[in-house]
Amino acid sequence: MDFVNIKTEVGILIRTKRKELKLRQKTVADQLGFTNAFLAKIENGSSKLPVKYIDQISTLLKIERPIIYEALEKDFASQLKRKML
Repeated sequence: MDFVNIKTEVGILIRTKRKELKLRQKTVADQLGFTNAFLAKIENGSSKLPVKYIDQISTLLKIERPIIYEALEKDFASQLKRKML
């Protein structure tokens, strides 16, 4: 059974919206107070987006907050399922 890793879903969402807005990764990282490397890790799914930055990144990239919160809920459910297997 395949499980989608939410870190990857959120990362893809962030990368997609950033590119739609024609923003460079470094520009977004600087505005969030991240290093470029850390934002790259979020976008490629190897690091989680810190919860305290959800509102800030949602505003910056014009992502509706419910979309990110729904993804977080899916992640929680997915993690529970993995632990039960």
